[in-house]
Amino acid sequence: MEKGLLHVAIEPKQEIIALGMSNGLVFVGNFRNGGEVLPPLSHPSSITALSFSTDAKSIIVGDGAGYIYDWKLEDGKLRFPSRSHGSEMLVATTVRDTSLVIGVAKEGNVSIFDSKTGALQRARLQRTLRDAETSHDGSLLAFAPRGIAAVQVWNINERMSGRRFVDVLEKNLIARLKGPDNSPNQLRDSEAGGANRQKSLYAAADPDGTVFIYDAKTLKPIGDPFYHPPAVGAVTLTMDEKLLITSGRDREVRVWDLQTRENIVRMRHDSFVSVIALSPDDERLVTITDDGELRVWNFRTGDCLTPAIRDTPRDSLEQEGIVVARVSDDGKSLLFRVSEHGFFTVPMPPKDTRLPEWFLRLAEGLGRRHLTEEGRLESLTLEDFEQRAAAIPKTPAPGEEVATLWAKWMLAPSATRPLSPFDEQPFNEYLLSLKDQGSPAAAREYLRYRPTDRDAMNRAAKFVPPPPK
Repeated sequence: MEKGLLHVAIEPKQEIIALGMSNGLVFVGNFRNGGEVLPPLSHPSSITALSFSTDAKSIIVGDGAGYIYDWKLEDGKLRFPSRSHGSEMLVATTVRDTSLVIGVAKEGNVSIFDSKTGALQRARLQRTLRDAETSHDGSLLAFAPRGIAAVQVWNINERMSGRRFVDVLEKNLIARLKGPDNSPNQLRDSEAGGANRQKSLYAAADPDGTVFIYDAKTLKPIGDPFYHPPAVGAVTLTMDEKLLITSGRDREVRVWDLQTRENIVRMRHDSFVSVIALSPDDERLVTITDDGELRVWNFRTGDCLTPAIRDTPRDSLEQEGIVVARVSDDGKSLLFRVSEHGFFTVPMPPKDTRLPEWFLRLAEGLGRRHLTEEGRLESLTLEDFEQRAAAIPKTPAPGEEVATLWAKWMLAPSATRPLSPFDEQPFNEYLLSLKDQGSPAAAREYLRYRPTDRDAMNRAAKFVPPPPK
């Protein structure tokens, strides 16, 4: 072995050893017979962190340039693109029995990445670090700040509001909208077809981005077509028959006036939007990209109402994610179908909710950071947090009901609180419902929370995805 060995990682079950070198190479071999398992993995800078995933399917690498890599042991290819942390990596590891990858950099940048859903959380510790380590369950980060004779321990990960399993793929809970059997070929065969909620109008897109509007009674085109090149992935219409919404390969979602044929609003995304769904009041639009990013918009103004939400189970970037979605008739939840997994729901953001000052102060207390009027970040103490938590009103003022509900949910123990603030079912009862459901798909979802349950493992192993509908 050449000089410059910096890090060693061992996977005992498969008898694999990984050696991280100062020249950026990682050698992966069998420590029993000395054979090569993978060709050398190359990185632009020296290896500063190295570990195997607990499922022995990945090798996680951090380098001196601040990047973290997730290499597949089966073929030596990246599972996801590398991610930058801005400075030398101190920690690059997975969390036992989960799909989480944690990265900690020398200048205090921390990331928690879910390799199943693509969800990424980032935080910046206001310290330069000498050393850092995470707990086995990934909930705690202990680090030694440079220049301070102390060790700090932070809570960095806990279960937040998430998706709820509804049913198996075999149930046709949402159908792709297409024209009737006696409709023109362009409407019946379009891969990007849609309708308004009462199905008085249909829309159908050609592969080149040409969109036709059809009267549902006559099945004849209405007016001139719309053009959203180079291609359209999804279309829908408002119930008042005044607006058309299209998503294009140009990564834009556009709102069109049916009377003037003009594009009046554009909503830009980082990737192609493959699924869109309107709320029943025609005020909010859900967009879902092909890499699993969900957002809710006021489509009449183009304002985004939520941050990017990633909660789509996927085994790789190549696997199809959410393929169809529908907002419930009461507008409170979104039902969606995930290819090769099942049907799920998530809450929709409440309408017309204001955040009172006490809630904003509580959020700062939870993050232990206060933003001053001058734009500086100041650290908050545990006592500061407790004072802010004590300010939550016992009886909410008019208009503050949702904020109070969220506040109480965030302060409840993460291990037992319901899936969301709007869910009345205790978390343990939800887990029991997954067990009682009995299907392999429900067992796979159960394993998200109880990954070592042997019965769920056996049932999940029997899962066979049905062909797409």
